[in-house]
Amino acid sequence: MNLKSRDVARRLNIPNASFNRIENKEVKRASFAHAVKIVRAACAQDNFMAFVEKFYPEMLKTIKQTYPGNADVPFIACEAERFFSDRSSYEIMMMATTPNGVTKEKVQTLYGLKGLEILEDLINEQVVEFNDGRAFLNQNIKFGQETTQQLLQNLVSFSYSLNTFGTGENWLSVQYEAVNRNNVAPKVRDIMIQANAEIRAVMNAPENNGDDVFWAGLVFDHFGKKERSTDSTGVIQ
Repeated sequence: MNLKSRDVARRLNIPNASFNRIENKEVKRASFAHAVKIVRAACAQDNFMAFVEKFYPEMLKTIKQTYPGNADVPFIACEAERFFSDRSSYEIMMMATTPNGVTKEKVQTLYGLKGLEILEDLINEQVVEFNDGRAFLNQNIKFGQETTQQLLQNLVSFSYSLNTFGTGENWLSVQYEAVNRNNVAPKVRDIMIQANAEIRAVMNAPENNGDDVFWAGLVFDHFGKKERSTDSTGVIQ
């Protein structure tokens, strides 16, 4: 199937103008976010990591520091990420991409025929396996930052229960203060990296195996950043 540049840009969620500049070699060094999307769509996992190591070595170091033990986990196919971002499918996607998986009967009970259609799409597109009556994914996966951001927004907006707050079943907190971010950000980042590793260890412990899809999210940032950056040629990405 031959796709035009604008179709590829749309699939990768890259502005058409930015994609055209990259395609026409008007940009000496594409933004890391755009480069990741393009290389992920075109290369296998091993080639992707080699690309990052060669052209964005500082980012590879950051990835390995931020996600220890997860840097070599393969990305899920770009086409499959939409199921994590979409409000109508993210819960089904999360259930189906756990080792225990989910049955068609459970999906239909929780989400009706529309949910069952989504699960069938996941199976038919070979995003997940289907065996012994369960859809599942028997490997760890990761996905891009945009998908992570959208998934966390969906989870907090639609899957966090205010009614059970205070019962010990969930927890939500926000901290903010006027600080020197250069001093605070590295310290908070280290705390979150450690917390992330500890949470993952608890979730992956054999004695905690079950059918409840439990989620946790960690995030911090600050105000005042420019969303668009300028590359070495002066082109806005």
